[in-house]
Amino acid sequence: MRFPIEVLVRMLRPLTLGSWALATLLTALTGPLGTYSSYALPERLVYWGGFIGASILLATALLVLSDRHTLRFGYWPVALARVLVFTGLFTWFLYWFHCVVLDFPHEEMPPVWYLALVVFTVALWVNIFRYFLAGAGRAAAEADASAPEDSTAEPRLLRRLSADMGSDILHLSVDDHYVEVVTARGRQRLLMRFVDALDELEGLDGLRVHRSHWIAPEAVVRHQRERGRDVLVLKTGAHVPVSRKYRAAVRAAGLI
Repeated sequence: MRFPIEVLVRMLRPLTLGSWALATLLTALTGPLGTYSSYALPERLVYWGGFIGASILLATALLVLSDRHTLRFGYWPVALARVLVFTGLFTWFLYWFHCVVLDFPHEEMPPVWYLALVVFTVALWVNIFRYFLAGAGRAAAEADASAPEDSTAEPRLLRRLSADMGSDILHLSVDDHYVEVVTARGRQRLLMRFVDALDELEGLDGLRVHRSHWIAPEAVVRHQRERGRDVLVLKTGAHVPVSRKYRAAVRAAGLI
């Protein structure tokens, strides 16, 4: 997935939007850093909504850029590098916005080290929370995997997806160390091996058409030839190649 699109998709998730709205409301009501006495409530809503939105946008962009390195270097080296970059960029943004855009006198601004410390502390705690939240998710997945199998249970892969992704999986593809899962409601990247993702589909209707692609038959709009190769066009707009190894199975499924 292209970088701007993935950032946008993550920003528009209900959890992200809800966190943004809640944080904006709380800070507007409490008015930290002297904003309670300086601005009226509507102004505080705009002020804090803008800054919190900008911080979430920057943090999301850094997550998209850095997440793929977690498997190689481990969570904390990548997270600490992310926190330091975020601290430097967002502290500069705060000073630039207040001194240039709002024309605040420099002497009325807090010291740079103080702002940087606040930004660093908040960013660090967010990454700590994210780490333990991911750990809780892994523990729940392991507990589910060790429980007796239920023939009516949903595929395990669905449990890894955000609730807003729905249950209609249309397409899996390899993206570096990640597997990109496309459903009728959106797409999400998971840090896992492709073979493990296929195993966790657990009999879901579909087939592998390439070493890097799995598709659900219902997702296919048509078959066509591109540069001498078989390609399946999905209703998502994706053009999925069919390799020679899987061509017979694809033909048997009536897709070509």
